[in-house]
Amino acid sequence: DYQYTTSSAVNDGYYALLKTVGGAFSGWNQTVNEHTGNNGHMLVINAYNGGNAPHRITLPNGKEATLAFQTDVDSPCENATVDFSTWFTNICRSGGSDCGEPIQLTYTVQGRIKNTDQWEEVDVSALNSDEIPSSTSAQWQKTNTSFSTQEYETLRVSIYARLGATDAGNDFAIDDISIKSCAPQVYLYADPEKYQTDVAMCEDKIVSLTPKSPIDLTELYNPLYYMLQKFNPATN
Repeated sequence: DYQYTTSSAVNDGYYALLKTVGGAFSGWNQTVNEHTGNNGHMLVINAYNGGNAPHRITLPNGKEATLAFQTDVDSPCENATVDFSTWFTNICRSGGSDCGEPIQLTYTVQGRIKNTDQWEEVDVSALNSDEIPSSTSAQWQKTNTSFSTQEYETLRVSIYARLGATDAGNDFAIDDISIKSCAPQVYLYADPEKYQTDVAMCEDKIVSLTPKSPIDLTELYNPLYYMLQKFNPATN
């Protein structure tokens, strides 16, 4: 519910999609380029404490936060582990006018229970980013949270910006918002007791191959399946 602007001067309560930030306000860092540097855009938000600032939540530390980004992910694969991540930076300049408290983002993920209109918070999905103060040179930082999709019909991912005591500061950029599947490491052992992947064997013998992972995969995938592929090194 922030208002969209095409101007590089993003006033309180507005957001913009910009390739670079520079020169719009004396209190901002003069050059902040979008994170990936491939001619894309970043989401620039000037959060505010105004009376009509919508979608506020109260954080566990008692601070208030306002919604900066939200989207729904429909029909996720069931019981898959996914990673929700973003890059973000404080665009306020150290010593700049109208720059105050450090920024901090809060991530939440809700799941819609199948065949209902009921939403609930997804286990272990909530996360607070580190605090990033204003600086002489804006530095991009990455924050991510991983969770299981369980059997939710829709996932709703949200990013909230913590509000300070005043409107000074709370100017930041978000880029490269990503939701992707996590593939755990799995090792295939011919001798799991000695953790050997290579064993000597005769042509007419049978060798059992045992998959092992550093984590208990049954906590993430239930039921758990493996896919085994083979190739001929002489031709491939």
